[in-house]
Amino acid sequence: MKILFVCLGNTCRSPMAEALYKHKSAKAGRKDIVFSRGTEALEGYQSNAFSIQAMASRGLDISQHRTAALTEQDLAQYDLVLAMKDDIATSIRNRYSSHAGKVHSLGPFVGLPDCEVADPIGSGFDAYEKIAVLLDDLTQRLADKLNKDEVSLLTNG
Repeated sequence: MKILFVCLGNTCRSPMAEALYKHKSAKAGRKDIVFSRGTEALEGYQSNAFSIQAMASRGLDISQHRTAALTEQDLAQYDLVLAMKDDIATSIRNRYSSHAGKVHSLGPFVGLPDCEVADPIGSGFDAYEKIAVLLDDLTQRLADKLNKDEVSLLTNG
């Protein structure tokens, strides 16, 4: 499965989600293709230093990540697009209506209807750490959901 995580600037939340899910996916033996983008990203910038630090404390290196803006070509290539907040998902669906069916907000997609991943930009390390803890949980729920759904599809399909 091809999965794309999306936030605004692609410096904090979506690169952390990408790294966390890639780690969980590989550990589970999945061969998912996972990347991240930003709806308002400027191209080629490094992840936020606090994001890098939060991931490093988990043994994950996102220091080589470079920001990239979401394009329609990205949406065409991915099976599942997971936004950090409902307003981001809505914006993507409105702008790229032909791909609306594959765009979801991460929290509700994994069964937490009121869960949104707030933007920590401009905050201190503690805020980034809280987001990393939340994303760790959400990406685990995603891995569990996708594994269960694929088993269900195989046994019921």
